[in-house]
Amino acid sequence: PPAPCLLSDIRLMHRGDETKLGSLLMNFDKVILELNISPDDQCLYPLVSIVITKLIEISYLFQIGNNQHTTMMHKLSNIFHSLCRHFGRNFIHRFIVPEFHARFRLLESVDNDQQTIFNITNSVFIPVFVTGVLMCYQEQED
Repeated sequence: PPAPCLLSDIRLMHRGDETKLGSLLMNFDKVILELNISPDDQCLYPLVSIVITKLIEISYLFQIGNNQHTTMMHKLSNIFHSLCRHFGRNFIHRFIVPEFHARFRLLESVDNDQQTIFNITNSVFIPVFVTGVLMCYQEQED
């Protein structure tokens, strides 16, 4: 059966129709900006539990240094930046940063698997976190 959301279609992510994935990411970004949702709204849970997790997983698939992958890095960064700006500091602290931190802790726990560490650290995962999330922090307290 087809995936309910094309962003969760593992075949698309792993076999990579990058044009289709890029288009889906841009459309998702547009929809996020058009939503009139409060950061405390109950409908954020699916966004957080499914979509943000999938977006982070997608960031693992693209390696730094490949021009096409650089385009995907920018699209992913834009989505996280839009989410952070749209939903604000509490949303970032409650949902997005913990998801990224969980992945960083994963790096610490796979210390024997050098290939996994290499794949993650050479993917666009870290640049997406830095440019998409951390760049939203503008206050000194952040």
